Amino acid sequence: IRRPPRSTPLYSSAASDVYKRQRLLYVHVQGAGAQGHCGVVELEAASFLPADRALLSFLQKLIEDVTASYKHYDYAAALEAIERFFWASFCDEYLEWIKSRLYDGSPTERQAALSTALEAMLCILTLLAPIMPHITEATYQQLVGHGQEPGQAQFSSIHQRAWPQPDARLYDQQAERLGMALRVIGTAVRRRKSEQHISLGAPLAELHIACDDAELRSLLEQSQPDLHSLTRATLIRIGDFSAGMQELHEGLAIGYA
Repeated sequence: IRRPPRSTPLYSSAASDVYKRQRLLYVHVQGAGAQGHCGVVELEAASFLPADRALLSFLQKLIEDVTASYKHYDYAAALEAIERFFWASFCDEYLEWIKSRLYDGSPTERQAALSTALEAMLCILTLLAPIMPHITEATYQQLVGHGQEPGQAQFSSIHQRAWPQPDARLYDQQAERLGMALRVIGTAVRRRKSEQHISLGAPLAELHIACDDAELRSLLEQSQPDLHSLTRATLIRIGDFSAGMQELHEGLAIGYA
């Protein structure tokens, strides 16, 4: 049995970090009445933006990997996978992508973002529960203890919930490509702001994105609300390549006006 050391980052700061993200979602859940549970997303698929579909697809892979690690009694590997997803994919990326939708989006955009975030958070808590039973129970009670969780309402504890199962409907390779594109665009914009010694939250006047893949370009167009949230750009143009643009990877580049 490979157990995680108690000095790992997730053990040392999990209580505060998990609680902070739960509080962010709780505030919005109370306002919107959004609900979700592992394995089933309540909104129609058409309501989700590509970034939502990307996170849900990444989440299915996490469920697979963590379940396999637990079956092999490799608790350290399970914790490492959850930790990477929680801090990188969920906190650093997805929650930054959807901030504009949570506060300023249309009701449909806001509901899609909130339902996706709640789905991911509940799955993360359930996957963590065997290793961190107390903080996950306390966080679960704060998040859904005062309402009804669809399909799970008969359970009063996270330790009574059904174990997450990968949902084949939620795997989406094209959405994952969009998620990777948002990741590299965000990294490039943050680096530029850092090099220019300006706040990461400072607005950009105009951002140009060039993409030679028609399907990915279409997904980027659909992701305008999340691109604005991620880059703080006032105007975003998605079009053809031009001189002076920064190539992020093959077929994708950005430029600034």
